[in-house]
Amino acid sequence: MVSLQDEIDHARLPSGAPKFKIKREPAYKVPTKWTNVPTIRNHDLSFEPPKWENFYDPSMEALVNLIEERRGALVNGAAGTGKTT
Repeated sequence: MVSLQDEIDHARLPSGAPKFKIKREPAYKVPTKWTNVPTIRNHDLSFEPPKWENFYDPSMEALVNLIEERRGALVNGAAGTGKTT
């Protein structure tokens, strides 16, 4: 019967160096080799939600002006009603 350790010992890179290394440490330990101090991030950011406006039956000219002014629009409705242009 072949053990996991036997398989790892035989797994080599073309240079002959081992591909894997098993560390026998408690599971709660996370092996890291960080040399840099973690940066402190600004967690005080606040974002204002956009103000939603509903436009019911605007004229075509008003609709085109709104889309150009806001650089886009969300058009929703039932399937098959011609939302795609």
